[in-house]
Amino acid sequence: MKHTKHLKLAILVVAAFLLLTEVSLQLSNIFAQPQLTIIYQYLTPTTVHTASTPVLVYYTTNLLVDGWVYEKQEWTHANNAPWLDKRDNNYILLGAVSADVGKVDKYYSVGNLNPFITSFYSTPTCTIHVIARLYKGSSGWCGGINVRVYVWDGSKYCYIGDTTTFLTGKWEDHVISVGGVLDTPAKVNGVRFKVEMSGLGSPSGSGRGGINVDQIYMSFAGWVYLDDDSSINSHYSGLGYSFSSRPTTYYINPSNSKGFDSNALIAQITFAANAWEASTSACVFSYVDKTTTAPGSRDGKNIIGFGTVSGSAAAATYIWHFWYHTWEADTILNKDLDWSLTGESGKFDVRNVMTHEFGHWCGLADLYGDVDYWLTMYGIGSAGETFRRTLGLGDKLGLQAVYGK
Repeated sequence: MKHTKHLKLAILVVAAFLLLTEVSLQLSNIFAQPQLTIIYQYLTPTTVHTASTPVLVYYTTNLLVDGWVYEKQEWTHANNAPWLDKRDNNYILLGAVSADVGKVDKYYSVGNLNPFITSFYSTPTCTIHVIARLYKGSSGWCGGINVRVYVWDGSKYCYIGDTTTFLTGKWEDHVISVGGVLDTPAKVNGVRFKVEMSGLGSPSGSGRGGINVDQIYMSFAGWVYLDDDSSINSHYSGLGYSFSSRPTTYYINPSNSKGFDSNALIAQITFAANAWEASTSACVFSYVDKTTTAPGSRDGKNIIGFGTVSGSAAAATYIWHFWYHTWEADTILNKDLDWSLTGESGKFDVRNVMTHEFGHWCGLADLYGDVDYWLTMYGIGSAGETFRRTLGLGDKLGLQAVYGK
């Protein structure tokens, strides 16, 4: 009986909380003043950005953490005889023993860093940074550590650079950087590195040195020609607000001066919405009906249609929001531009543009980095484009960050 009373009390508390939450939301809808944000999809500047336009690509990746595979480790003497994996205080011994200099080769691979680099505008540079603590043997013979870096070109490992760090004390912390150029796309795509570390000492002495590798980073930068890499580009940016009531219902005003059949126009816009719907298990959008109301004014409905757009833009999305909550969204397609439902050259494709605009409805912001050109949420559009109809990896990750998988 006592437990029953406690259960009833708990139910009453939960019910009261839900009622207060609903009342609070209704009051905020009545008294709060939403902020209006207008997001424009700008037209492409004079230079059309295509696969034939060089873009700056850069990476910094941790070889010990960021998905790299530690393939193997090989120990050898100078005469290529096997070298035992000896350690002293957890340090790898690399120093001179008799007439041989010991070395260790560590192999790392990441698969495809960017398989869509087709060629170079300028030769990219690559630097390996080894963060390590170096050990100088007590006999004093080992005077340093040499680090050499090789990169796989599809058939063999090619030397790109080396550096030697000399030791003065017994224990020293160092950042060892080895740089070089990657002069073929094959050395960038399907990246594999060999990092070779050798101890330096007297050939006739028994000195030895050691290295305790803490981290290994690879940085890459270069102007390249980049094909469609949207399937591996994970970039996205959020607006900070989205619809909390889901699915988001919307209306379409099919009135137009382009000669489009109403049903054909509606079909292309709903296809654009479905691209986002297919990338999450959540219910994102729901088309309601046609409307004769023009988009661009707050009226309690989310509306899409043609109209006047200020400035140089293919479309403008109006979002009324308060804190993290979007109350209403409208999208206006610029009626003064040439439009197509079939991706005609020289005309803006309705489905292509609306797929981008629906991304704003989902809570995603524009991207303007050159490396993000192939993503749907890149903020500059071009006539004749249709590839933004298909979401890239970053677009999907951004959606799932808001709606879940």
